[in-house]
Amino acid sequence: MKLLVYDGDCGLCHWAVGFLIKRLKKESAQLRFISSTSEAGDYLLQKFNFDPKNLDSLVLYENKQVLLRSLAVAEALHECTYLWPIIGKVVRVFPARDWFYNKVAQNRQKFMSKDKCVFDVDFGRFSLSEIEQLKKIYPDL
Repeated sequence: MKLLVYDGDCGLCHWAVGFLIKRLKKESAQLRFISSTSEAGDYLLQKFNFDPKNLDSLVLYENKQVLLRSLAVAEALHECTYLWPIIGKVVRVFPARDWFYNKVAQNRQKFMSKDKCVFDVDFGRFSLSEIEQLKKIYPDL
């Protein structure tokens, strides 16, 4: 199971999570989303020595491996339908992927404020917020 931690105070991040959830392979998706502002997000970020209050990257965790920035995005796209897994592979080999990611991340509050986005509650089964939920998936955390 892949765990993707996103900035819970970022409108663009909320939008991106909604975008991914709508494109997931619903029956077989091995991806769960965790807000950095949740109990589980705070716990996981501190476990990996990230400051939950100053998160500037998506953080994807799977099998004791942590991926950041564009690699986290590319890995998340592998769980989606249609052409998105191919786009994920292209992102992996794109030479300026983290430069582009960093530019978007630096300006994310300008692109979209949190109050302009709505998290689709119909997809709640793809999100985790409590430490107990996290430990059911990864007991070693």
